Amino acid sequence: MFLNKKTIQAITNCLKDYESSVKNTAASVLGQIALPEALLSLDQLIRTTYDEEVDAQAKAIWAIGMISEGCDDGVIIPIIEHLNSNIWKIKSACLFTLAAFGERASKFATNILCGMMKNNNIFKVTVAETLIKMGVEGERYLIKTLVTLPNTDYKLKSDILASFAITNIISPNIDFIVECLYNAAQ
Repeated sequence: MFLNKKTIQAITNCLKDYESSVKNTAASVLGQIALPEALLSLDQLIRTTYDEEVDAQAKAIWAIGMISEGCDDGVIIPIIEHLNSNIWKIKSACLFTLAAFGERASKFATNILCGMMKNNNIFKVTVAETLIKMGVEGERYLIKTLVTLPNTDYKLKSDILASFAITNIISPNIDFIVECLYNAAQ
């Protein structure tokens, strides 16, 4: 689908609307339009991630994830800032977007996500899956964590093991991951 610049600009302007539902719909539409047209709205999408409306923030973060392939790595920084939010909807959108950036996000976000795995009371399998999607560094952290966890921490072990289901089979770590999964099944 190709939309002209005027149409994209009109949708982008809706991100500034006072009505929450209009902003949410505009961010959703931009995410669905995706590349390359939605890149014209990137600056406003980033500004919308700081909107006072939680839904508008989350949708804008998600939309950035949908167009991540065309974004430069600097866009990752505001996404990481939003991981500090106490609102799960925003954290979830950030995790989706970091996963969409993949390995490009690993140099910025791996340490932060590893900290979330250790410290936060959140849905850890989602964080683990994000680490997997960010590539080798995330996989290595999860493998190291898995082999050093005490047997009594079955919930975190289970979450990490579940995340390995989405591992890229051409990963340099795949043999070790399979071995860890095999050993965990014993």
